[in-house]
Amino acid sequence: MATQTEPKALVPSDEPPAFAYYINLDAQPNRRARMERLLPRCGLAARRVCAVTPADEAHAKLMRACDACDEIGEGHRVKVSHGMRANTLSHVAVWRDIVARAETEPLALVFEDDVMLLKEWRAELADCFARLPAGCGAPPRSAGCRDDAA
Repeated sequence: MATQTEPKALVPSDEPPAFAYYINLDAQPNRRARMERLLPRCGLAARRVCAVTPADEAHAKLMRACDACDEIGEGHRVKVSHGMRANTLSHVAVWRDIVARAETEPLALVFEDDVMLLKEWRAELADCFARLPAGCGAPPRSAGCRDDAA
């Protein structure tokens, strides 16, 4: 099961907080340290999710489910690597947590631990929010997209 660490820092603001989940293998502590430095500098509260590996029970459970369903199992076993299945399960864990926290944390970003954020990432994100149709639930004032956060 994926484990998480709670946010360590957030740039003070009138805007709703922006949380950034990052998926990280226990075997990659250097990448974890990098993300724990990078995300707070970008005004994002870092929340680590331990990456699922092919050795984890969650992966074994998925494989048993695939084996039980011939329509899925045959193509899945051949075309999707164990690493990709585990990666998918890591993302599923993140999205479940986002849904569970949606009432109190209306905005969350999801990264893997090798993400490279462009200097203009906030402006790009604000532009994406601006393009969303009215009433879709976009955060007010493009939360977390301030240029002074880095």
